[in-house]
Amino acid sequence: LNKLFGYDLTEVPKPEQVSPLPVGVGRIIRKAPKDKKHKVAILSLGTRLVEAVKAQRMLASDPDSDIGVTVADARFMKPLDEDLIRKLAAEHDVLVT
Repeated sequence: LNKLFGYDLTEVPKPEQVSPLPVGVGRIIRKAPKDKKHKVAILSLGTRLVEAVKAQRMLASDPDSDIGVTVADARFMKPLDEDLIRKLAAEHDVLVT
């Protein structure tokens, strides 16, 4: 996981170093490069985030690919972050859920 997310997971942060997780708010994990002609967004929920990032990396590793992939983590089923979903749908050609 250290290589996947780019930060060290071996140290546990102290309570004063973290903030509460806002309920119903998703986040963008990886953003599609602006120079790609076709844009795909993968909206992950729950344990599928690792697989979504792997898929993004696989597509990004092809130098001839004209597909840019954004990975978003919905975090919550209820309430859904409707603003995030609308933004992904508006800015991408395909939204995979």
